[in-house]
Amino acid sequence: MSIDGILELSKIVYSQLENFPAAQSTAAVQEFQNLFYPGRLEKGASLVQAGETAAKLGFICKGVMRAYHVSRDGQEYTKTIFQERDFVAPLAALTTRQPSPITLQALTPVELLLCDYQALEGLYRKHHCLEHFGRLTIQREWVKKEIREIQLVTLGASRRYELFLREHKGLEHRIPWYIIASYLGITPVALSRIRGRRKKQKPPAAAID
Repeated sequence: MSIDGILELSKIVYSQLENFPAAQSTAAVQEFQNLFYPGRLEKGASLVQAGETAAKLGFICKGVMRAYHVSRDGQEYTKTIFQERDFVAPLAALTTRQPSPITLQALTPVELLLCDYQALEGLYRKHHCLEHFGRLTIQREWVKKEIREIQLVTLGASRRYELFLREHKGLEHRIPWYIIASYLGITPVALSRIRGRRKKQKPPAAAID
């Protein structure tokens, strides 16, 4: 198992359990850690595909993934992009136990820690502090989803791209541009135009004497 990955995972959990007794949270996090095992995905591989039954939750140690769905006319829509230190799971499918409406795809080679979601739910029932952590994690994801949906309908494409660059520093160099365009809700051609305008607006580099 990736020692660095499990340490990072534990650090994230502990950061949300400061109001619980140390002995209680330590025992809970140890059991939480023990649920996870290492996994790898090659670029283009899927953790789960649309239509499949989902059973696993992942924590990304290295790499980039996306959640996307395909419309009836074959158009792909990227809903979420995941990077290092993100939890990744088809939450709707895990919650409803219905086939997943989305595909979770690796955009780069990915190293992650995986666990069985039903086993995790069992720990939630056993340890109130872990249930608290799970609830906070889902709340944060819900807030991010709501903000993104508002941005898609209230902000212009150029502004959405600026926010993407600010919130996902360096990501534009790691994944294809058509994926970024899909995430922003625009065409690759429109994104190319936005990038071209930004390059023209950049001030020239200072001359060296």
